[in-house]
Amino acid sequence: MTPPAVTVVVPCWEAGATLPATLESLRAQSFADLEILVVDDGSARDPVREVPADPRIVVDRRPVNGGYAAVTNHAVRRARGRWVTFVDADDVVAPGYVETMLAAGRRHDADLVLAPLMAVRGGREIGALPFAVDGEVISAQEACRRAVRGQLVLSQHALFRRPTPEAVEGFTFNDFIMILDHLARSRRVALVHEPLYRYVVHGRSMTGSLRASVWELRDLPAHAAPAIAALFGPDQVPEVHADLEQYVVTQMLHKASRDGGDSPLSRDVHAWCRRRIGPRGIWRALRRGDVATAGSWLLALCGRSAHILAYRAYDRRKSADR
Repeated sequence: MTPPAVTVVVPCWEAGATLPATLESLRAQSFADLEILVVDDGSARDPVREVPADPRIVVDRRPVNGGYAAVTNHAVRRARGRWVTFVDADDVVAPGYVETMLAAGRRHDADLVLAPLMAVRGGREIGALPFAVDGEVISAQEACRRAVRGQLVLSQHALFRRPTPEAVEGFTFNDFIMILDHLARSRRVALVHEPLYRYVVHGRSMTGSLRASVWELRDLPAHAAPAIAALFGPDQVPEVHADLEQYVVTQMLHKASRDGGDSPLSRDVHAWCRRRIGPRGIWRALRRGDVATAGSWLLALCGRSAHILAYRAYDRRKSADR
């Protein structure tokens, strides 16, 4: 059989109830030359059951839960498409998602296509995740630089020209590392500025909850070091690493404040972050024009309660604005 142009991987764990909406959005794509590879990662409570009778849909049931990175590696090995993208089993995409992304990749002979993700909570849009980049094409170095500065969200909800690197199994934030590794072997990155992907934020998502795995963020710089070294010259590497270390503190701080509770984990994460925030870091953020980070860090130094209150106020305002 002729390989399809695109394989859409749908990782699924205990998401049988939400999967039909995801598959409906994929079957409605304006671009039809697809393989839709659903990988049920050892679900027991809510497995994948019946799927629509569509020859493009392939269901792969794994007997034991292996985690997102293991599913990624398994799916990429099975995928037949010349391009691959990932759509989670509780998310949906607009009808023109694949067509628009693929057209951008082909038009610019890119190795990776990025687009903003529209965050959705409780069925309501709460705003696009950071995508502060202009134009239709950027270099792999610029994409990495903006990502480690928190200006551009990197996730597997992108379009990859194959081959793709393997994900780091056993590491929660493997998608960030996988895409950095892909950037390290890329020539150019195409950009789509329409938020055609609806990313659902809920209690089970990494974005929507505080878990003990948050501590793994501390290992992000070590995992990212080979890609950064491949992308940048020796004179640039230290600054990129400093940006990434600042990014880690900011992400951990935000996750702890988003939780909003008074759990030991939340207190410990706040304390860890405050020990790494100082006048030099705040000044560095201001010098770079990152007022949001500087303000967030200053509030954190003032106290955990102040940061949580400010974060809640910001979150409410963002939801109200939508």
